[in-house]
Amino acid sequence: VHGTIINVSGDFGTIARQRGIVLDKSLLCKALFDTPFAPIRVCLPRRFGKTFNLSVIEEFFNVVTSKDAEPVDGSIDEAAGRANRMKLFDDSLLHEEHPEFFEEHFCKTPVIRITMKNVKATSVEEFYKALVASIYDTAKIWVSNAKNVDWSAFVKDEWDDLKEITSEAKKILGKSSEQASSNFALYLYKALEEAVASAYNTKCIVLLDEYDIPLVKIRNKPWEESARSAYIGLLNYIFKDNPNTRTGVLVGVHEIELGDLGSGPNNIVTLALTVLKHTVLDTNARIMVSYDKFGELFAFTQPEVEALVEKVLEKNPHLQRYPVERIMDKIIEWYDGYCFGVSVGKFNPFAVTNFLMNLCGFSPDEAARCYWDETGHQELVSRIALSNPVNMLVLATEFLVGCGNDA
Repeated sequence: VHGTIINVSGDFGTIARQRGIVLDKSLLCKALFDTPFAPIRVCLPRRFGKTFNLSVIEEFFNVVTSKDAEPVDGSIDEAAGRANRMKLFDDSLLHEEHPEFFEEHFCKTPVIRITMKNVKATSVEEFYKALVASIYDTAKIWVSNAKNVDWSAFVKDEWDDLKEITSEAKKILGKSSEQASSNFALYLYKALEEAVASAYNTKCIVLLDEYDIPLVKIRNKPWEESARSAYIGLLNYIFKDNPNTRTGVLVGVHEIELGDLGSGPNNIVTLALTVLKHTVLDTNARIMVSYDKFGELFAFTQPEVEALVEKVLEKNPHLQRYPVERIMDKIIEWYDGYCFGVSVGKFNPFAVTNFLMNLCGFSPDEAARCYWDETGHQELVSRIALSNPVNMLVLATEFLVGCGNDA
């Protein structure tokens, strides 16, 4: 556990640079490379640390950019940028336990990170533009960074193509009357990926946040099939047999079918909450022991929560009137119970962090409350329930009976 100030949410880099208290999730990076190089999909409830973990992967692997070091005379000082990034990992478990891996991979692989959280639309035309916007937000960052790098003539051509297509995307997004074709997002991503891979002469790591939002938002829309085809086509290109993709991680809440009868990205391994203890199952229900270490680094374990509590008490002496045991008992009472991978009793990070923040002004009994229930809307569940009332009644009955059965 590092830092001095308790913080509810944000990317790893943002929190760490502000000296916020963070649990060390750096071993996630080695766990990712210890798995076979198949894309991994992680499906967990909201506020479970998915975005935070993606940011840890990005901060460790990604090449030095202008975010790490202020450009001087139009160029980035690689050594200075690497040194600044190193401050995030100086005392990390990854650096201490696996120094050779750390040195081999730190700041060596370009990371393309995309979020689909804003892909929402009332028509298929709006959907296509929203997809373009999600890729554009990432592409413009890379284009801006490229201004500070002296590329070879061949690579410069790739970047010129990307800049041209990015400018075209900007025009489409800037005018409500402009429309994007169903494959323009894919066209833009191809240009981005090819420019980045050729510039650094290596494959990319692709991180896709809230991958399920587009599929949830188009459900039962008259144009669902067209929109789904465009989105699945994009995922298929990124994650299935792509020579420029080294590996990828997709995160979201819902586990939604992505491949049909051999089409689509059906090579993706899925890790999700399961009622089966001590196993991680892929979509074919095979035990995936090699993925355990990756999966168990999501959410908080009880030892991690205990370490977090001790750090908060250390930095807030006025809270030391409460024994650690009393605080842990209250946390376990309210927030324990999820099973993921080989770990049982996983804690929701958002709930635990909010509890500890409020502990600074309230007693453990007063700070304990349900923080998680207002973090989103269950549109998909509501629609399914309304369209299948009989099945939902049966499921609800089974759930209530199960909750009352200690066995």
